[in-house]
Amino acid sequence: MMDRNVDMGRGSGVYALAVMTAGYQTPQFIVLAAAATLVIVILLVLAWTSYAHRGNLIKSLNEKSRLERDLQAILERIVRREPLGAILRRIVESLAEACPGAVPLLVLRGDGGLEIFSHPALTGDRYAAMARSKIPDNAGMKWWRDLCRQAGQFADSSPILEIHSGDREMVGVLGLLFPAPVPVHPARNLLLDSFCGVAAAAIENARLYERLAHQARHDVLTGLPNRLRFDNRLRDCLGAAEETGQRLAVFYLDLDRFKYINDSYGHRIGDLFLREVSRRLSGALHEGAMLARIGGDEFTVLLEYGADKASAAAQGSRMHEALSTPILLEGHELTAGVSIGISLFPDHGTTSSTLQKNADAAMYRAKAAGTGRTEFFSTSWGTALVTGQTIRKALDDNEFELFYQPHFTPDGLPRGMEALPRLRCGGGGYLEPGEFAAAVQQSGLALPVAVWTLRGACSQLRQWLDEGVPQTRISIKVTAAGMASAGFAQTVASVLAEMKLPPDLLELEITESAVVQNLAEFATQMRNLRATGVRLTIDDFGTGFSSFAELQTLPICALKIDPALITGISGGGRSLTIESIVAMGKNLGVSVVAEGVETEHQLAVVRESGCDFVQGPLFSKPVNAREARRFLSPENYFAGTNPKEADETIYS
Repeated sequence: MMDRNVDMGRGSGVYALAVMTAGYQTPQFIVLAAAATLVIVILLVLAWTSYAHRGNLIKSLNEKSRLERDLQAILERIVRREPLGAILRRIVESLAEACPGAVPLLVLRGDGGLEIFSHPALTGDRYAAMARSKIPDNAGMKWWRDLCRQAGQFADSSPILEIHSGDREMVGVLGLLFPAPVPVHPARNLLLDSFCGVAAAAIENARLYERLAHQARHDVLTGLPNRLRFDNRLRDCLGAAEETGQRLAVFYLDLDRFKYINDSYGHRIGDLFLREVSRRLSGALHEGAMLARIGGDEFTVLLEYGADKASAAAQGSRMHEALSTPILLEGHELTAGVSIGISLFPDHGTTSSTLQKNADAAMYRAKAAGTGRTEFFSTSWGTALVTGQTIRKALDDNEFELFYQPHFTPDGLPRGMEALPRLRCGGGGYLEPGEFAAAVQQSGLALPVAVWTLRGACSQLRQWLDEGVPQTRISIKVTAAGMASAGFAQTVASVLAEMKLPPDLLELEITESAVVQNLAEFATQMRNLRATGVRLTIDDFGTGFSSFAELQTLPICALKIDPALITGISGGGRSLTIESIVAMGKNLGVSVVAEGVETEHQLAVVRESGCDFVQGPLFSKPVNAREARRFLSPENYFAGTNPKEADETIYS
């Protein structure tokens, strides 16, 4: 053991240092030092790489977040139904921000050509040249790519994608145009595809709302404006007319025999018929007139600015003429006249509702006077709205009056009367049954009105007989409500007894459609009525689809042909429909009456077909009791025929 106090001396220190220096120079130390240095360098590289990657990741996430925000903002614009152009321009702007160096271009098929949405770099002559381009029928992707190249010298490798609508129709393209060739970049193509989808969604959404808006304002079947659009247009025109002092005309149109066509040939033919009628009426309009379909077989027309009575009448004549030629559909020759009512601004009203209501009333008056007619509204008719209260007051105050339309033989000899109720209104005018029928039905007063008509007709017939006129038969129409009433047969018998009238002088008419819908119930009631001695007639026959077997079960005495069938007579000298009805009547052993005869040609056809009696404006419109009395004088009634023989033969 060495003593601590021993002085080692200078030589010992030098030796120790030499020993340490020699250790650093060993291969092991050098290897360790190099390894340590390498590790440090690697750590530094990894740290730097991590930092750089983190920065790129953050940048990428920020760009992704911005794109997502852009897409979200565009979708919100679509939901808010902003203008399509603004949305598509925003798509182009977002693409330009996301792809520096590229020129975004969006081109759509438009109604008037191409619609172009592009980066501001695409302007001037090249832009105008693209906009003037016409799309060929067989335009493929090559055509669209060539079109995009017209915008400038862009590389063929520029990605361009098709934009498709919801039904897979190609509506345009969206591209990123590069001035030099670029490699395929999946992320860029995915981005372009995303914006293509958003553009397609915006276009489809805009088209959907356009279709919905169009359907809200137009009739689906004919494409004509509907009631809503007509009313809005009329209101706008009224506002302008009040400022300028211009005149307007409002027309209401109702086809005269569409129900027969629809029922006889089916709804598909009926729809085709309505489309053709709409086309013809549209072609007959004066410049500036608007035609609308407001439902079923009803149309309205607005004649704007300067429409006086003469020009309105001329417009009505043109529409009548447009429908005068038969319409050929799948081998069927179809015709339909039209009844037209007209009201004028400011003569017949100053508001949309008043003008339309008055034109509607005029149309009903035209239809009641015959078919294929035009009638102008008259303030003498009164403008009060007919309600149930109006009908009740009219019954209480005796404001109804009976008019009479005579029946004739085909040779023109009067052979009976039909009693028709009219409602008195202000100014000495009258409302036709069509103008108050709805109020009668809705108020539940159909039976009281029928009883009033029955009593009034029988009373008038009693008066005529007391005055010495030959015995004549009088007929009245009975509603479904009247026929369904349990005590109606007893009421009829009671009135006849009170007036001391032979029951066979009274004839009750019930429509074919009402009978068909209530056959079991009405058959019993009709037998009860026939038991009283009155005669029964099926009115408006030929459109209700009753069968021969059904008619055989009913105690009827006559068939009255629907006026629409008479109006439909055109060309030629025969009507197979009327001939078949006459043949059915003969097989049933009943008379056949042609109602609604207006022209000599129609008379010739029904006479040739074998109809027993005729009725219509050609002979006489409905007249009051005093004028009807003239038809019943012996010289007119018998015209040289023995009265007893006439009474026994013409009503057999």
